[in-house]
Amino acid sequence: MRKLLTIFIFLAVQTLFAQPAFFYHNQQIKEWYIQATDSVFQEDVRKVLSTDEIKALLAENKLTSEAILPFFHSIDFDQDGLSDLLFQGKLKDKNYVIIYKKKVNGEFSLIFNQMGEILQANLPNRNNPLSITIWNQVCCSFKVSTLTKWVCMIKNGVSYFECQEQSLVYRHTILPNVGDNMKPLHHFTINNEVAKLRMSPRLDDESTVDGSNAWKGNHISYHPFGATGVVYSSLKDKDNVTWYFIKINTGKEFPTKSDRFKVSDEIDDCSDYSYYGWIHGDNLNLIKP
Repeated sequence: MRKLLTIFIFLAVQTLFAQPAFFYHNQQIKEWYIQATDSVFQEDVRKVLSTDEIKALLAENKLTSEAILPFFHSIDFDQDGLSDLLFQGKLKDKNYVIIYKKKVNGEFSLIFNQMGEILQANLPNRNNPLSITIWNQVCCSFKVSTLTKWVCMIKNGVSYFECQEQSLVYRHTILPNVGDNMKPLHHFTINNEVAKLRMSPRLDDESTVDGSNAWKGNHISYHPFGATGVVYSSLKDKDNVTWYFIKINTGKEFPTKSDRFKVSDEIDDCSDYSYYGWIHGDNLNLIKP
């Protein structure tokens, strides 16, 4: 009986910390796909295959044009009645999202080019153009995942994408399973002079974890009194201590004192991003929604 109980606890923990379950794919980008006639679609794709961006991808991955044809889709991202082109695909170990806007004369111009995959999208609506969240799991030599939310803006008849949110996740971070409804449970402020954001729900300042300086401990970054953020999940450890999985805001007002995210030149300024991780409950002042 004890053996069965141990197995059950192990499976429960594995389910709780299933890596893909937190950043779920809502698959709504497929609702934007347009069923264009084969001849029109093929002609549109032919036009963008000769662009510098696509030629660079083909050369870098040593692929033929035919190999990437399944990654193209017709969409109307700005709801102007023209069939734009979305390229979304994985080449070797990297994902790419590229969007070309179709002009009135039938030619295409590049409007969006980011490494990563579309994690979430809004549903098509005449009053709301495309909004997407891009998940890039290979940033900074595979040490960091980035999540960026991009919203299509239209100004004076010109469409463009604007980045509205940026977040970072260190690769060793244990992610909780919150299902397909990732909504904040609470808002919070840091109530201690300094709080450590950690990769896992336990106090560990001794284990060696790889980082920019091969730090000891499972902490990711230090955050000052008053820093704000949101709680997505919580649990109690074996000592009945409550841990919270959070997204914490950074920036000029609440700068981190040091962190593991500064691992390459791929990210210009980590202070522009929010961080995901675990934090001890004693560090938080919870504010109910």
